[in-house]
Amino acid sequence: MRKSSLYLRSFVLINLGLLGSHAVSAQQKNFIDQPYLEVTGTADSSIVPDQVFLNISLSEKDTKNKTTLEELENKMINALKNLGIDLEKKLTVSDLMSNYKNYLLKKTDILKSKQFELEVNTPDQATKVLIALEELGISNINVLRVDHSRMREIENMVRIKAVSDAQAKALSLVSPLQQQIGPAIHIAEASRNTNASPYGLNEVVVTGYSGKIRASGVVDKEEEISFRKLKIEESVAVKFVLK
Repeated sequence: MRKSSLYLRSFVLINLGLLGSHAVSAQQKNFIDQPYLEVTGTADSSIVPDQVFLNISLSEKDTKNKTTLEELENKMINALKNLGIDLEKKLTVSDLMSNYKNYLLKKTDILKSKQFELEVNTPDQATKVLIALEELGISNINVLRVDHSRMREIENMVRIKAVSDAQAKALSLVSPLQQQIGPAIHIAEASRNTNASPYGLNEVVVTGYSGKIRASGVVDKEEEISFRKLKIEESVAVKFVLK
């Protein structure tokens, strides 16, 4: 009895497995056999970044050891505060270094340096920061990266446009054939290109900025920094049932 029950159980399991594989095969066959039209829709958008991250490097070496790192940092912080920048949210320390190695090997003075990351949100704010720091002798500044606070939302909007473009293409293709398209049976993101270059200013590296400053402290309009637009491109492949 035990052997027969084992055989019966094995027989049932094998048949269930075969039925399952037939069902999957049938589904795949149905998908392949039904007439469909595949098109690729594309869309793009250009946006001005509202988040530009600057790297500010302070070094005692740049002042020929005339100003301590702590003094440089205090001057920078006061200047940024005067510009109304929320330092708790916008300024972070990215690196802190000092040449202890040189001190140990050559018995020279320790010259310290410190790296900060500052977020600015408008061309006007970036210009004011560069001018204020330049006046303090802090000019070793470069762009780390750029972004937009609504980037994910904008990317989704571009994807929607790409799907609409795919539908419009499908309609234009079947129209001469006197046919229609049915529901979409497969959607896949074909490609994606967000031109989030690490450089968002017209000047890629801002070092030793020398804008023309009027007596009033205002930079001439033509000297203001401008942000380079980011281009977001989306491509979506869609399969429509063909009627």
